[in-house]
Amino acid sequence: MIVDTGRRIHGATFQCRHCRTEKVSDTASSALTALTERYRASLPGKRAAISAAARDWRAAPGDRERLHALDQPLHKLAGSAGAYGFVRLGEAARQADGLIADALAASTESATTASAPLRQLFSVLREIDELFDSEIGGSSDVGNACACAGTGACVASASGLQVLLVDDDVELAAVLYEQLGREGIQVSVVHDGAAMHRALAARRPDVLLLDYWLQAETGAELASSVHALADYADLPTLCLTTDHSEHTRQCALAAGVLAMVDKSLPSAELAIKLRQLAQRAA
Repeated sequence: MIVDTGRRIHGATFQCRHCRTEKVSDTASSALTALTERYRASLPGKRAAISAAARDWRAAPGDRERLHALDQPLHKLAGSAGAYGFVRLGEAARQADGLIADALAASTESATTASAPLRQLFSVLREIDELFDSEIGGSSDVGNACACAGTGACVASASGLQVLLVDDDVELAAVLYEQLGREGIQVSVVHDGAAMHRALAARRPDVLLLDYWLQAETGAELASSVHALADYADLPTLCLTTDHSEHTRQCALAAGVLAMVDKSLPSAELAIKLRQLAQRAA
């Protein structure tokens, strides 16, 4: 005898009379699984499109056209990922989409106003890259513009000297990231003291590279807070600055900064100084 245990709804699901929860029929479940796997198979292409656009934008973070180009694949991902079960990926893409919209709107007023959402965008791009990793494996440079997930940092090369750069100038940080990466230096970038301490907790760099004049704090203050920690008291620290006053130099030295260099120093020479500091501390 066949007993009808539930009511068919939408032709694909049924509602259990006992628990009142909707369940997917075997046929519908198979179709949904096939659609999900088809979408999963498209993720490498979506990732590649975002990665290429992120690389172009990273080279010129203030370029509105490149930011628009980055937004296009992110917007498409935001509108589709959640529907196929990739909820976190869709949410992160929507967040990036919103940050780009905010940056584009703010950039019509001032570059300074636009920089706030761009800083957060770096971190969200890294989160998206990690979510791609969890779904399809492998790696790309989607999030290499800045800020690792959880730490706000990004990595420029696979091996070599490890440097943590702290600079709240988004465009300059992107330039240094590219230039030092070409010199074979592995660069992580963060934009404030809180993100710096999170990055240090995740991994100790060979050298700490600080912009001296940050909006909320000075390089001397950051260096002092780092060197006050037992595990980082001997961390080699270098400051970038355009302020060469004796007062600034003395403040930096008192905080444990080993060298002050001008921001205009060619990247090849900066790379040499960074390696020298690391070797001296080894």
